[in-house]
Amino acid sequence: AKAIIWLTRAAAAGEAGAQSNLGYAFATGTGVAQDDAEALRWYTAAADQGLIRAIAALAELKEMGRGAPPDFDGAIDLYVRAARSGSAPAAWKLGTLIADGKLMPSIEPEMAAVWVNSAATKGHESAVSWLESQAAAGDIQASALLANLYIEGLGIKADAARGAELFRVASEAGDVHAQLELSLLYARGEGVEQDYVAAHKWANLAATAGVEEALVARDTVAKLMTAEQVSQAQQQARVFLEGK
Repeated sequence: AKAIIWLTRAAAAGEAGAQSNLGYAFATGTGVAQDDAEALRWYTAAADQGLIRAIAALAELKEMGRGAPPDFDGAIDLYVRAARSGSAPAAWKLGTLIADGKLMPSIEPEMAAVWVNSAATKGHESAVSWLESQAAAGDIQASALLANLYIEGLGIKADAARGAELFRVASEAGDVHAQLELSLLYARGEGVEQDYVAAHKWANLAATAGVEEALVARDTVAKLMTAEQVSQAQQQARVFLEGK
């Protein structure tokens, strides 16, 4: 009861964190009678000040029609705003909506796969299926994200060989971060047969594109190679670049 008194005073004085916490209290009936209209009011006040967690919470209220009639479009705008500012719950929500066919990925095409991947890491089955279909259709970003899920076993049964193949596809298409990951797999012999020449080649290509971590990976594997192997790897990298 005392906490609610102090939260209310701070919220009324304009403190965004208190406004958001008070919104939570009214939304859940914690320490006060549950009241969606009051939850909406306080979350809105905090969201107007740019508090990310309040923006995500407000989006959920609008989507569900709590405290006011449902406003799906308004909810999506808020989810996008929160997700772009780093809200994991908002990213997960957008990912599930896209994967379930309730939201077109064209709303934010450069982020759609990233958001669906967020849902896939939590085991959302349709999110994994969505990434699989996008990867099969030639979406390189989806291939790289899916590859990492298989390598790490996030939301899906670990399959290093499948992950390595997806990283190879993305690497061949020029994804520099996939090239680094593929290099590391070859260096460790994870999902592929250990091959220092291939490891050096892919790390070198990523390093050439400006990926600093790839410089370290390339130089590290070079210490395990003969001069002839390094020369062979460099030649393979040149051939790849010439082919592009």
